[in-house]
Amino acid sequence: MDLIRLNANESPYDLPAPLKEEILEAARALPFNRYDPGLADDLRRRLAAYADPDSRGPVTAANIVLGNGSDELILLVNEVFAGPGRKVVVISPSFEMYRITALRIGAEVERFELGPGPAFALDADALVKACRDAAVIFVCRPNNPTGTVAPEAAIDRLLAETPAVVAVDEAYHEFTGLTLAPRAPRSERLIVLRTLSKLFAVAGLRLGYAIAPAPLAERMNRARLPFNVSTFTQLAARVVVDRRAELEPLRRAILSETAKLEAGLAGRPGVTVTPTGTNFVLVETPLSAVKLADELRQRGILVRTYQDEPALRHHVRVNAGRSDETGAFLTAFGDVLSHVKA
Repeated sequence: MDLIRLNANESPYDLPAPLKEEILEAARALPFNRYDPGLADDLRRRLAAYADPDSRGPVTAANIVLGNGSDELILLVNEVFAGPGRKVVVISPSFEMYRITALRIGAEVERFELGPGPAFALDADALVKACRDAAVIFVCRPNNPTGTVAPEAAIDRLLAETPAVVAVDEAYHEFTGLTLAPRAPRSERLIVLRTLSKLFAVAGLRLGYAIAPAPLAERMNRARLPFNVSTFTQLAARVVVDRRAELEPLRRAILSETAKLEAGLAGRPGVTVTPTGTNFVLVETPLSAVKLADELRQRGILVRTYQDEPALRHHVRVNAGRSDETGAFLTAFGDVLSHVKA
């Protein structure tokens, strides 16, 4: 049975065929026997222009750090600005790679709990207090898995009232339009992390990028491994960034399917949906998340659970799929809730 994958926040749509053909045709001219033939500098310029189209920063190539996915950049932030024994604050629930990479390099990790669902409110006063002796604080904006957005005023306070490097993960910003990227070059400690794995539909090629003040970007570039992003990935990234207007129909379709998920789940007895502007929804049900996910898998659908998050023992995260996948999920979800006891 082919499983419907609604558990990884990937794009449900592959790249349009013309973009794929352009990438493959351009790849024929790449010297596969050579290291990076200068594509990285070119890609950094293009990403800088994309991150700051109105030149408000301005963001330049000197502010861009390329990574083998944003996971590598998260690790790099912890390695460069935290390190063994230093404090890293991670919001909970949020993307687990912040904690995993911090522990990997021997940092002291402090979890900062959001308020209860469905609002999952962020207490800015308490967060500032927790970060007064921190080396790094990660803020996923919008947050994965809740879909909620930390107020910009909270980021301002972290920058003004704490010594921490503030790493704002904007993996889902293309769906909300919210970004702090143009502010990064003018800041001393703001780093914005992004990925091409969501809207740009190239998750398998692994490309992330950071937008940082030039001195911080220089430190990160010195610390990263050389040739960490393949020439093929850089080439593909250049094409999709240049032709991003052709991905706008996919963005609209993803947001439409997310809205269908929200509408199809809302109002069901015992079901609570956290409002979102992203490509996923967080759903609470009377069933344990593990039981619900197992029942859905038996019906051919994968969703994401968070067994290590006490606040999410009854929550699953579901990303937008194609229209037929949304329908299949809603049907299976209703069937499980009708026939399986909590």
